[in-house]
Amino acid sequence: MLKFSEYQNGLYETLVELGVAQSRIEDLLNSGYFCISNKDGIIQICDRYYDISVALGIEGAKQNITPQQELRSFTVHSLADACAVVEKQLAHINTNLKDRIVFRGENTVHFLKKRAFPNPLVCAKNGLELSLIPSYWRQYSSNNYSTAEEMHDYLGKRPSIDSIIYTGIYLEDVIPIIKRYEVHSMSDFEHIDDPLAQEIYHRYSLNKVYRNDDILLSQHYGIKTPCLDVTFDLKTALFFFAL
Repeated sequence: MLKFSEYQNGLYETLVELGVAQSRIEDLLNSGYFCISNKDGIIQICDRYYDISVALGIEGAKQNITPQQELRSFTVHSLADACAVVEKQLAHINTNLKDRIVFRGENTVHFLKKRAFPNPLVCAKNGLELSLIPSYWRQYSSNNYSTAEEMHDYLGKRPSIDSIIYTGIYLEDVIPIIKRYEVHSMSDFEHIDDPLAQEIYHRYSLNKVYRNDDILLSQHYGIKTPCLDVTFDLKTALFFFAL
């Protein structure tokens, strides 16, 4: 019996109506696909790991599409080797784009593993997909991808970022300071001659969180997120690759 999450109901029903083979339906469900239709009723099969630019039409879901891309790899033994490889690969890229190339130090174990239905638009000839997956998705890479929670459900279950930043600091200890010094904002703690107030300000200044940035900060506290850290500096990427 097929198992699929609630958000995939539409995909299952649509593919059955369109006469897609049951084995292919199972592959698509297990690989985490779902379907949407636009205002004109055109159906697209969406891959939850990518954006709409790599969505498939119904025919793309029915057929076996042979990927054309090669997954290229290079062996380097030093920073000089790595720089030489990068320079060669960038030789034919527009000069204006060279400063916009980002790097990531990552073991290949975190490439998206081969799914029952790899996305033909972003996978190499060996069936592996060319994207690194963030920590949130990795927990499903050895299981059925359809078991993954909807992202908005997952985000709602995360611990609050304040509880992480100010762990070990208790409200009952802070309230007397707030009342005594008439604290109105976090920045007021900077000028209070009290060890606890200084610790609060220190953590605040190191972890200033702006609107919609809390998920980025969560990344650096080891919480599984749908984000990936990248760098413009090759040496920084190589450092993390070596860890």
